[in-house]
Amino acid sequence: MRWKSFEQNKWKRVRIRPIPEMHDGIRYKAWRDIDWSVEEIAPKNKTISLRAIGYDYVVKIGGDHILNFDSDPQREMDGFEHGVLTLKVRIQINGVNINLESLAQRSIKGLTNQSTTRLRRRKR
Repeated sequence: MRWKSFEQNKWKRVRIRPIPEMHDGIRYKAWRDIDWSVEEIAPKNKTISLRAIGYDYVVKIGGDHILNFDSDPQREMDGFEHGVLTLKVRIQINGVNINLESLAQRSIKGLTNQSTTRLRRRKR
């Protein structure tokens, strides 16, 4: 990932792929497909902080966890710029604890293909 170009994404609202998971007491399940705000970008440490809009969850991820960033201009109706942040890890929330679980290479390739397929379907 190029940090100079990613710095332009500060304060953008992003949806995260794969969708973060929440522990329900028994197992992890897909949580909500909500917007997260890109709060802090630290090029020196190569980390970014994301805050769940409407919730008190903040996650710090490394630049090596980011697979792709795509703009989502169709959702820009609230005065904020929007995008989709595709990660190489899955965010897992368990109470106040947030973990990053690595995805298998096959899953990562599938995420890239799914994003492309969804984009093509929307354009029709």
